[in-house]
Amino acid sequence: MIQKTSKMTMAFTAILLALTACSPSLNNRDPNSGATNSGENNNAAQPQSSYLKRDVREDVFYFVMPDRFNNGDVSNDSGAPKGSISHGGLDTTSKWAFHGGDMAVIEQKLDYLKSMGITAIWMTPILRNKAVQKGGFAHHGYWIVDFTEIDPHFGSNADLKRLIDTAHKKDIKVFFDIITNHTADVIKYEECHNADGSWPLPFPRTWYGSRSHGPPRGHGMVPAPQARPPDNGMVWGAAAEACGTTAR
Repeated sequence: MIQKTSKMTMAFTAILLALTACSPSLNNRDPNSGATNSGENNNAAQPQSSYLKRDVREDVFYFVMPDRFNNGDVSNDSGAPKGSISHGGLDTTSKWAFHGGDMAVIEQKLDYLKSMGITAIWMTPILRNKAVQKGGFAHHGYWIVDFTEIDPHFGSNADLKRLIDTAHKKDIKVFFDIITNHTADVIKYEECHNADGSWPLPFPRTWYGSRSHGPPRGHGMVPAPQARPPDNGMVWGAAAEACGTTAR
């Protein structure tokens, strides 16, 4: 009896081993689809797809100001050709000016960022700016003149696309900081500018917070209530709205 049971056990074990040998390898099984792929193909496809599936709440962000990160291409340090609104402003001795950082060096440093566990890059505004205007330099990216291309100080649209493609291959997301309510000082209104585009002098006392310094930069320019002319409040209000809320 014992001998018969032993033979049955050995036969059952042999059947199980045969079935296991015919089954697909668990290591080559796609956990999402249940399909069987070669290990090599599965590993190659993973980096391109995982960054899209990863919840943004699980990302580790690196916030970078391209101009101050590092200089990877000195040929674009002056931005656009001389005479362009986007030319100039390089001065590495000034904390206010351009320092030469660009898309090229961010691409070069992707492995460095990945080694720190970074899974997403968030860049300060990179669209084309007026490089120099009264009040400083546009390394911060808030004096936009063109929303269709990046600032030449940072490279070209092709450089940006290459950075994004390379980042995605390394399972890193790229986020843009796009500010549509800020532009360079290039918008003029007849309600509040001279014919040549300059501000009237002296500045009207009715501009909010402005007695000698002109309209506040980057904010809605609203007339001070106590200084409004008594007979043309509606007209002045319309001018203030045109000069303020739509200009910034």
